[in-house]
Amino acid sequence: MENITGFKLPAYNYIPFKSITSILKSPSLGLIIKQIFGNVLLLLPLPIFIATLNRRVKYKTLFICGFLVSVSIELGQFILDGFFTEISIRCTDIDDVILNSLGVLIGILVYKFTKQYILKLEQIINFQYDNAAIKEGTTENKER
Repeated sequence: MENITGFKLPAYNYIPFKSITSILKSPSLGLIIKQIFGNVLLLLPLPIFIATLNRRVKYKTLFICGFLVSVSIELGQFILDGFFTEISIRCTDIDDVILNSLGVLIGILVYKFTKQYILKLEQIINFQYDNAAIKEGTTENKER
């Protein structure tokens, strides 16, 4: 199967670390950055965003959510490839799921270690918002 760039792609890769090892052996730094770091960075912000919105969420739930998003992306590629086999752009790859999940894990760690700073920043923003409302003479209690 060929993609639109003319390079031959397998329809799928279900062998863990097969693509990762072949990419790391590549002399192309751009390919390594795009494929390895791109897949890691793709879902890294997801757990930070979810945990910032819902502080009660557990880290295990964040990881499972990120993993399921990654699997959904790959499943979507697999389904779309079935419909559009003549113009395949991507291939379904278990290594993408592994790298995306690694990005989710790194995102969880980043959130865990920066949580106190995120909370302080939120307090500063809320404090400034409350002060601005007081200066304007509007508070939620007056509007009721």
